[in-house]
Amino acid sequence: MEARDVLPGDARVTRADRLISAELVDGELVVLSLKDGMYYGLNAVGARVWRLLEEPRTVGEVQQRLVEEFRVDSDRCSREVDELLTDLIGLGLVHLHSCGTHGLGEPAGESRERDSSP
Repeated sequence: MEARDVLPGDARVTRADRLISAELVDGELVVLSLKDGMYYGLNAVGARVWRLLEEPRTVGEVQQRLVEEFRVDSDRCSREVDELLTDLIGLGLVHLHSCGTHGLGEPAGESRERDSSP
């Protein structure tokens, strides 16, 4: 198994824009990216994570909810949620925001030029 960086527990995760999702049988979900026309499938647990991300949440909040709902080992849940979110970030389906004192920051790895003129 490949080693991955652990996502910061206080970083906020948001869904990307231009996505449509639909529930399938057995709690599974399909997500369509209008940006690239690709369909992505999520199993029942991935679908639960997707539903939790209807509003911005921290990585830690997502992990804690799943531990409570599925009564799964905390360490295992953290590893698997990190893996899922990392995959979703890589596909452009969600964004990870560094958390500052003023709410959502910019997506990690992205910056915007700021006008510093008086």
